[in-house]
Amino acid sequence: MRRRVLPAILVLGLALCAFGPTVTANHWSVPVTYSPTTVFMESDQVFTLTLRNDGPDPVAVSQVQITFDWVTSGFRYTVSSSAFNLAPANEQRLTRTIPVPRLVAGSVHSLSIFVTAQTNGDLFAEEKAYSGQVTAQETPPPQAIAGALLLCGAGLIVGIVVLVLIIVLVVRRRPRAPPVMPMAAPGVAAQACPTCGRPLTFVSQYQRWYCSAENKYV
Repeated sequence: MRRRVLPAILVLGLALCAFGPTVTANHWSVPVTYSPTTVFMESDQVFTLTLRNDGPDPVAVSQVQITFDWVTSGFRYTVSSSAFNLAPANEQRLTRTIPVPRLVAGSVHSLSIFVTAQTNGDLFAEEKAYSGQVTAQETPPPQAIAGALLLCGAGLIVGIVVLVLIIVLVVRRRPRAPPVMPMAAPGVAAQACPTCGRPLTFVSQYQRWYCSAENKYV
């Protein structure tokens, strides 16, 4: 009896495998890049993750998870994204603000990126892991930032003052137009200027004597 049951079970199992659902292999290709690679300690760092679909089919991304392993601080920080669709040859950028703790300057920390996605031909979603590194850097103190801004403002003011001085010097060096000498009336006896003693010119239009040496009427 047992000899007949075992072959029957084996045949039934083979039939189910032949006509049952088949799990197809995942064939999506989504390279991941990130920036920046240097983070400032004790600050909120804006982190950008770029996913590109290099495959021939659209990719349905159900989740993207980023984990920062701050080794020297003793804890991890993880952020996730919502689902989105990624067409072939298209990119999707994810921006997150990451709080960076107190670290050792120059220390290198690892990050892990997990992408869960599937294409139209996949029955189940697959998770792929990517890895990277970021380097910790000292945050510039507020005094240094304020000093740099003050120096920039002072340089701008000095530049404006120099430009004004150059304009004033150029205007002063322009040659002045010679004064128009009034025409003297003929037949009038010449007189001397009571101030400088030089000959005066009688202007018949105004009926006055004019001193050309001092450029004034007497």
